[in-house]
Amino acid sequence: MLRNVNNLHWETLQNINDTFCRFTFDLDKELKAIASATHGAIEEAQTQRIQRVDSVGEELSRLSVFEAKLQELQRKIAR
Repeated sequence: MLRNVNNLHWETLQNINDTFCRFTFDLDKELKAIASATHGAIEEAQTQRIQRVDSVGEELSRLSVFEAKLQELQRKIAR
């Protein structure tokens, strides 16, 4: 009977240990996936920000040319 109790005790400990190992593995896998997704989102946000800065620069340049043309037209009209 003591042997059966010891076997049951050992099996219970093994099951608990296996459960915690699986939980730890699954948690680690999920945390890595979350970290990867977060990193990807940050990179995408940085890329979009850079693209917006570039497009703003292009728009400012285009508007500066437009402003110069308007000023030239204004000078011609004022003559």
